[in-house]
Amino acid sequence: MAEQLVMRGELKGHNGWVTALATSMENPNMLLSASRDKSLIVWNLTREDGGNYGYPKRSLHGHNHIVSDCVISSDGAYAISSSWDKTLRLWELSTGVTTRTFVGHSNDVLSVSFSADNRQIVSGARDRTIKLWNTLGDCKYTITDKGHTEWVSCVRFSPNPQNPVIVSAGWDKYVKVWELASCKIQTDHIGHTGYINTVTISPDGSLCASGGKDGTTMLWDLNESKHLYSLTAGDEIHSLVFSPNRYWLCAATASSIIIFDLEKKSKVDELKPELDHVVGPKSRGPEPISLCWSADGQTLFAGYTDNVIRSIPRRRNMTLSKIVSAIPSDHSSSATEFCAAASDRQSIPRSKPATDRSPYTPPLHHHHPLVIRLYPSSNTYAKMPAEYPSYDDYRITFPAAYVAHVEINRPSKLNAISPPMWPAIRDIFNRLDTDPDVRAVVVSGAGDRAFTAGLDVESASTTGPLAASATPTDPARKAFALRGFIAEIQAQVSAIEACTKPVIFAMHGFAYGAAIDLSTCGDVRFCTRDVKFSIKEVDIGLAADVGTLARLPKLGCGLSWVKEVALTARVFGAAEALREGFVSRVFEGKAECVAAAVELARLIGEKSPVAVQGTKALINHGREHTVAEALDYTAVWNAAMLQTEDVGRAMMSGVKKQKVSFSKL
Repeated sequence: MAEQLVMRGELKGHNGWVTALATSMENPNMLLSASRDKSLIVWNLTREDGGNYGYPKRSLHGHNHIVSDCVISSDGAYAISSSWDKTLRLWELSTGVTTRTFVGHSNDVLSVSFSADNRQIVSGARDRTIKLWNTLGDCKYTITDKGHTEWVSCVRFSPNPQNPVIVSAGWDKYVKVWELASCKIQTDHIGHTGYINTVTISPDGSLCASGGKDGTTMLWDLNESKHLYSLTAGDEIHSLVFSPNRYWLCAATASSIIIFDLEKKSKVDELKPELDHVVGPKSRGPEPISLCWSADGQTLFAGYTDNVIRSIPRRRNMTLSKIVSAIPSDHSSSATEFCAAASDRQSIPRSKPATDRSPYTPPLHHHHPLVIRLYPSSNTYAKMPAEYPSYDDYRITFPAAYVAHVEINRPSKLNAISPPMWPAIRDIFNRLDTDPDVRAVVVSGAGDRAFTAGLDVESASTTGPLAASATPTDPARKAFALRGFIAEIQAQVSAIEACTKPVIFAMHGFAYGAAIDLSTCGDVRFCTRDVKFSIKEVDIGLAADVGTLARLPKLGCGLSWVKEVALTARVFGAAEALREGFVSRVFEGKAECVAAAVELARLIGEKSPVAVQGTKALINHGREHTVAEALDYTAVWNAAMLQTEDVGRAMMSGVKKQKVSFSKL
């Protein structure tokens, strides 16, 4: 496999088996663990290879028996846990205090899950019931009709708002799918020959996987309610988890952690810890019983029966010998550059002068971490920087196939845009534009209060040419400096519009100033019912200069309305934005809004990238030209693009009524 998982660090703090793990998109440096020692631990991750991967920040105590499961709310503020003491507990993570205790089960509670909007909680127990709760601790419904006839071992909410279901698994060998609205049975999935320990749902909500005593992982289609295929793990399965950004399914079995590639439908890796002591012939060593991915999909965490959590970061697996064998024989006078980015691409040599050794000279897919330069005068090689570096105020995740999610991540400042955040926008979207594994992009803001409150005025007034101490003082020269400064920010923001992949904005809360600048560069705009829009610039003494005034009138919004809101800086809401055509859909809350944006991006990602990128390019070109010019441009464009293999494959898929996948572009 092109990527490899290697055990690198440990987290030690529990005095019992680590039964459950959870991570948060809102706080990537936090890990929550549950244990048979009756406690939970909030960990602060330091990510030190070969040693302690983090340290306990806070212990959560309150349960008086084994803690069986835990999950973190989507806003990262709360956690819910289940226990063999027959209760659930809702924890405020910032203080470690129990805010609610949920009482109602008559036997050990084995599993718990939060809904995507944090409004509902589901639990399953040894009393063979499934209970649906609100966050106040009130049991709203108990599912017993056509329920499990043995222990309910696992329950999970689907993250897909278009198909709101609960999935449960039990010791009766059934996987059951329940309609969330009615709590009625939708589907019984049958196939396992032993009790089921675990079920997990894919990030887009389309698939679920189950596993247990029989050592078989079964994949189920939640949209079409059918069995897809099975994967053999070879030993009892304790836990399953989908990777958030790769076609991987990870299984914690009684003997090892197995990584399945879902595209190839095969096992591609197997992981076992390296122990300091010798394991006897009658001992199998510590077993992994819980799994969880970091939100960015870069690290797999596993909880073991020796009370240790082990971190397993992704590592690239490419040997120099494999690349050297592909070097053409006539490379003696030039440096040769190779892209071995993906398993379905051949290594492509590109020559350039041997004196050019800058690691930032753009090669084929210049940002890719598997681009390597070799020089005939040296036996060394230099690897390019990581594909997506860590940004201080943005978080990039991959919630579905071919979908990237860019989140403005400065919630303590209402996601206000500081000076360093402008160039980061261009860097991010330039990388997304050339990434063949991305076909659509979602943009949202972290936290509950704001998509972005606009320009960070305090920061902008103390740095750059707007600062009082800025030079030069000559008016003409200062004008040249300011013009260059404004033009540079315009270019940085325009990288969103220039991205060849469709960009979908999901906006909530305050969406002032820069929020309009950024979102008018996008292709589709969604918002929440509570959103507050404002072209705020006139209130701080300037005309909007980053793109709003140039782009908003071309979105189909009435010119009179555009001038009204731009000249007054008045706040307008979701209903008005929808009426004027600024947004196309309105949702009740942020979770639904972002989920719908991801689902739209996933749907776009299933289409031919040649067709999708061509459609975006032609619409944008037509916006700036006459109909005759646009038609002529379209004819020239399709004269080339109709030669793609995608046309024939798409046509045949319609005839055969079969889903087709398209090659990366």
